Amino acid sequence: MNEKIKLMIVDDEEGICEIMQSYFERKGYSVSSATSAAKALPIIKEIKPQIMLLDKRMPDKNGIELLKEVRVFNQELKVIMISADKLDPATAEEVRSLNLSGYMSKPLILSELDVALEKIKT
Repeated sequence: MNEKIKLMIVDDEEGICEIMQSYFERKGYSVSSATSAAKALPIIKEIKPQIMLLDKRMPDKNGIELLKEVRVFNQELKVIMISADKLDPATAEEVRSLNLSGYMSKPLILSELDVALEKIKT
């Protein structure tokens, strides 16, 4: 039996975490979630997910700041950043060095997120 892909969801909106966690568990992923960067970092270090869905705007640290911390110890993690903001040139330049696998705008359409995950799965 194939081992489940470990998926980490980081979004400050608990409802979004719950919906995505339930959806992707039904799709066969092993899913963990956190509602802040502070909660996410130790989980990421412990479970070593292969893919992370990361909200750009959060109250404690933004997604870019969290990803910079993660990249210190994990260069291979595939990350799709999710934001209500469009990807502006300044942000695009900032995230280019962080090796994003994708950038999606809210509101999310789960079927589109499915397609994005299928493209980056290891």
